[in-house]
Amino acid sequence: MIKKVLLGIVAVFFWFGIIGSCIHDGNYSSETSQSVQQKEKQKNLIVSIVTMMNDLKRNAMVASDTYKNKDLKIVDCIVSDIESSGEYISVKSPTDEYSLANILCYPVNRNVKKQFKRIQVGQMVTIYGQITDVGEILGYAMDLEKIE
Repeated sequence: MIKKVLLGIVAVFFWFGIIGSCIHDGNYSSETSQSVQQKEKQKNLIVSIVTMMNDLKRNAMVASDTYKNKDLKIVDCIVSDIESSGEYISVKSPTDEYSLANILCYPVNRNVKKQFKRIQVGQMVTIYGQITDVGEILGYAMDLEKIE
């Protein structure tokens, strides 16, 4: 008897959940358009790698909140490594010659990977992409969309 009552209560909540998810009010579309506008504002935030590395040193958690999942244009980067198969490059700050922290840049497509052949270790570049991970020791990981 108790099992039937509990099963009935669960079924009622289940149906309320389904009905509630199917009901569409006017606020949803305004929230969606607002989030699209916010994403457009976040697109290609311009930041110096020096600033990013200083933020990372001060507080990795705050740096993660600030940069993770954001589309960035990062200036003043020095190419520190180009992996032999083109899986990634790493860039570092010109002010932190001996730091382990850098930005590992993973190409999002073959066109970006082809750009790796046109750059050299030690060259100053500007990179575009989205930060995917932040770590207090090794720095940032990025899906790289473009190199200049």
